[in-house]
Amino acid sequence: MPSEPTRRVIIANGRLFVDGYVRDQPIAVEDGRISAIGQEAVDALAPRRTEEIDAGGGLVLPGFQDSHIHVHHAGRDLVTIDLTESDTVEGYLRQIATYARNHPEAEWIRGGGWSMPAFPGGVPTAAMLDAVVSDRPVYLPNSDGHGAWVNSKAMELAGIDAGTPQPADGRIEVDAEGYPVGCLQEGAMELVSRLVPKFTDAELDEGFLRAQRRLLSWGVTAWQDAMVESGERGLDNLASYRRLDGSGEFAVETDPTRDHPRPRRRNRARPAVRPPLLLLPRRV
Repeated sequence: MPSEPTRRVIIANGRLFVDGYVRDQPIAVEDGRISAIGQEAVDALAPRRTEEIDAGGGLVLPGFQDSHIHVHHAGRDLVTIDLTESDTVEGYLRQIATYARNHPEAEWIRGGGWSMPAFPGGVPTAAMLDAVVSDRPVYLPNSDGHGAWVNSKAMELAGIDAGTPQPADGRIEVDAEGYPVGCLQEGAMELVSRLVPKFTDAELDEGFLRAQRRLLSWGVTAWQDAMVESGERGLDNLASYRRLDGSGEFAVETDPTRDHPRPRRRNRARPAVRPPLLLLPRRV
């Protein structure tokens, strides 16, 4: 015999998108699942212990699910410099300068999320960064994670100069005279990224929780993490998931059929990368 639902919710005064149509009807949800649509069906639940949410005439939709996402990677920017908040070079530099000024203790200036169309030819330069941060190295991946913007200090520490050979799996952007300009593509990013201090466990966990809050605010209630990593050189988000799982701070739950899958064969040069991890809505 099925157990009684622990929570019943009626969402009233909302507009439902159902079967391709918008309907002005109430909806009932029991233990996180839609159980009734329409006034007559919802009225049948009303006598029972039920709470009601007034949608205020807004559109009511099921939660969205993202099938390819990097939650911890986005979270790293949310606890450092989230450049997705700007879309101009001036805006980026203002954010970077403010962060550097407010964090004099930071050994490296980290963050990311800049957009290529903001720069001439899609290529930012070290000179731009040097104007706001010259005393410390700066490493900022772009919004798609396939390029990085670095300052002169970072290139100096990495030994990148006009004589540095181009990597087989990437490109060091150079000027007409062959001097690196401060933008690294694909595999060239590792010339600097290998020097950047790892994020602490606390930073990774806090970044995830901030990213989770943003996803939920957008109506994304389930997702598949496309890159679950472990290892000394990688972003150890697998350990973060394990720390947060069951802590009460997860708004989602892992699919037990996909949780902590067997790692692929470890490559000496790269961290172990595990198959995607599926996170589903948690019943509330």
